[in-house]
Amino acid sequence: MSTSYLNFTKDPERDITTASSDYHNFNGNTVRIKVYWTTEIWQDFKLWSQSLHLIRFADALLRKYTLGLDVRPWGAPIAVHAAMRAKMADQFARAVGPKVNRALPESVRSVAGMILDQTIDDVATTVQGLIKFKGSISIPYQGQPAIGPIEELRKLIEPVTEQDRLIVVFVPLAGAADGYTVLFQPWLPWVLVDPRDFGSGSMLMHEIGHACRLKHEQNQLWGWQVDTIFDSYWCSGRPPKDWWIRDPLHPSVFLWNETP
Repeated sequence: MSTSYLNFTKDPERDITTASSDYHNFNGNTVRIKVYWTTEIWQDFKLWSQSLHLIRFADALLRKYTLGLDVRPWGAPIAVHAAMRAKMADQFARAVGPKVNRALPESVRSVAGMILDQTIDDVATTVQGLIKFKGSISIPYQGQPAIGPIEELRKLIEPVTEQDRLIVVFVPLAGAADGYTVLFQPWLPWVLVDPRDFGSGSMLMHEIGHACRLKHEQNQLWGWQVDTIFDSYWCSGRPPKDWWIRDPLHPSVFLWNETP
């Protein structure tokens, strides 16, 4: 069952902060994604760091609209954190000596621990999601990309065990696009994102919107767009239908029409 739109508008002045009556409260329901990194992205610290920034940006934007992201893989076990914290503390004490170590303010230790924990989680996340695909996927400015390279990439992901979790692959893209939503049969919609563009934080969120049927979205989301994301298979809805069918004669705000 789809959510009833409260106001179908495209007025840029109507956002959740200025027109809350346009929006449902989804109480933190999450959009589920499964994330992968290809070899070239994983080997470059700046690129996998940027990819994690894109994930956090998408989560923050969705949280603004009472949704959120449920990301897998994400983070390291508590035991790994404890072991790494103990190891780093021991190495620091050896390096500076007991007197300096004892004099270190607790506030500094706390901040250092938080930075270390995030670094541990970031590394663990990308290691778990690494797939050994080298090279790039060519995405033309117009028309469909060649299916062969996309099929080769997809083989490294199969079998998919959670069909209702949107697949996101960070991979270099050759051509004009920084992101691409794959809408070919027999796969459900899935997303390719190139994190080499450091000027945009919304790239991943843009492609998630496409995978949820939205033709376009911006740094704000209108209420009906949030409803559409909530109704998607990746959040609360049923599997999509007819996602590979386009009707160019009937322009729409949606990429495909959902049949009853």
